[in-house]
Amino acid sequence: MSLPFLAPFLLALAALPQDEPPYRAEPFVAVDRVAPGGTFRIAVRLEVEPGWHTQSHKPTDPNFIATTLELAKDSGFTLRDASYPPGKEVNFPILGGKLSVYDGTVLIGATVEAGKGLAAGPARARGTLRVQACDDKSCLAPESLPLEFAIEIGPGEAKARHAEIFSKVSSSSPPASAAGEGGAEGGAEEGLLATLLSIFLLGLALNLTPCVYPVIAVTIGFFGRQARSGGGRFFLPLCYAAGIAVTFTALGVVAALTGGAFGGLLQNRWVLLGLAALIAAFALSCFGLFEMNAPIWLLSRLGGGKAGPAGALLMGLTMGVTAAPCVGPLILTLIVAVATEQSVTKGLVWFGTLSAGLALPYVFLGAFSGSVASLPKAGDWTDWVKKLLGFILLGVALWFANPLLPSEWLLPGLALICGAAGIWLAIFEKTGRGSRALWATRIAVLLVGVVGAGALYARSRAEGLVWREYEPRLLAEAAAARRPVFIDVTAKWCVPCRKMEETTFKDERVIEKARAFDLLRVDVTDTGNPSESVREAFDRFGTDMRGKKRLDPPQLIFLDVEGKEIPSLRAGRDLDAEELLERMEKAHAGPSVGVSGDSQFR
Repeated sequence: MSLPFLAPFLLALAALPQDEPPYRAEPFVAVDRVAPGGTFRIAVRLEVEPGWHTQSHKPTDPNFIATTLELAKDSGFTLRDASYPPGKEVNFPILGGKLSVYDGTVLIGATVEAGKGLAAGPARARGTLRVQACDDKSCLAPESLPLEFAIEIGPGEAKARHAEIFSKVSSSSPPASAAGEGGAEGGAEEGLLATLLSIFLLGLALNLTPCVYPVIAVTIGFFGRQARSGGGRFFLPLCYAAGIAVTFTALGVVAALTGGAFGGLLQNRWVLLGLAALIAAFALSCFGLFEMNAPIWLLSRLGGGKAGPAGALLMGLTMGVTAAPCVGPLILTLIVAVATEQSVTKGLVWFGTLSAGLALPYVFLGAFSGSVASLPKAGDWTDWVKKLLGFILLGVALWFANPLLPSEWLLPGLALICGAAGIWLAIFEKTGRGSRALWATRIAVLLVGVVGAGALYARSRAEGLVWREYEPRLLAEAAAARRPVFIDVTAKWCVPCRKMEETTFKDERVIEKARAFDLLRVDVTDTGNPSESVREAFDRFGTDMRGKKRLDPPQLIFLDVEGKEIPSLRAGRDLDAEELLERMEKAHAGPSVGVSGDSQFR
């Protein structure tokens, strides 16, 4: 299930070595003293250099590191709450979308409780501010900036300090800026148009579901009868469409506003299991195992039959209830996407576009009421569409259940569903055989199903390179066996690393050539708390051309058969298959050759 939400993973971010980090953090305390067991306010002023930004406290992409304030547990002080300013959404051309970031000067506030056992006298609350800095084309490794908040422990009247800072903390928000937006309009607009077109077509397609299509003619006929008795041929369908728009755009806004809570629910395995089971039940209902419809008593109270614009508006407002068995699971998928984005604007635009596609047939057919008679009658073919919807819902259910299953199950599962849908609906399904027009659709579904299943299965079998976690002893073993070593330095927030994982490292030529190497991987996602093996890797490989200790991903490092690095082959950027093969050939040939004209670092 994919809308174009994953653009940040499709283009490159490369890490640039810096002499000094492009940010500074300064601590402040609101009072000069506090009694043991009492509370006081602290603040941190984060200043980011022009051209750079840090991720906000709620990054758009969860693989990036959030800006987070923490206190050391052994300092005698406890962080009770922290208030972060809202992130600013900025377009970045190389990402093809928006990120939630902090730039310029940012103020973060918090309440701290002093331990009851603290001795009287000067004290320091030790903490860290976790940040990850990026510019418009690259990201640095995350860093934990040390902070100390000095305060006197003891009785007495506390005097206020830094009033000008703390007066701004509660309302601080990064000022609007055009930084990073230049040049992004073309790619971003194309991506937006593709997204909106996909959502609009989804809205149109929902009208063909068996819960909606049979009532289109009835609804338009109802409007036509009212028009002949004095109503408006255009106005009543427009009121009905307005009701649909209000309902679905309200869903989009609620999804965006409750995105944080919704995202938390989606981390609960029981919530995911319940959603998957509910959608699977809807799928089984589409296959005819049982019926799932809204209660008759509820439908009778939702406006059907009420005259005038108010009745039409009410029918539109409640249309989602009557169509829920068919459209509900697909709408839920879009709700999850909007909740993940947590953008009210996207909630309005996406669900407004969906409702436009869903409501368009009513406005068009209401304006040309004679066209209703030419609509195909509901019957066998709608049952066939219902079963097609069932297969789609099975795929949606698998998508929701994916976090609970082994990761390697998703693509084969989708391939099985895709192939079964094509073969069953084209060959074995008996409904709709009397419709000549549907035979062309059957053939198209068969081709799409078989080809799609083959592509998904082939993708699932493309295993890519198999890495072992870096350990110093593995280098000694490789040197003893006189085997060259290929080391990949990666991180979850490193987009070029993800790009190579899905492309370069799955190239058949690279996989074949890699059989001659020992493949080791160093994960530096959290360099604030590195493992022993990562620290050893920093000591051995983390020195750049200026002698600074850095191991910014991506880094591709090659060792010869004696266990010595071949510096000329090190790459500090993402490589395509051809470039990587060239380096692998030279590493396998021996340390005397290098990459002509290449630089180790960008």
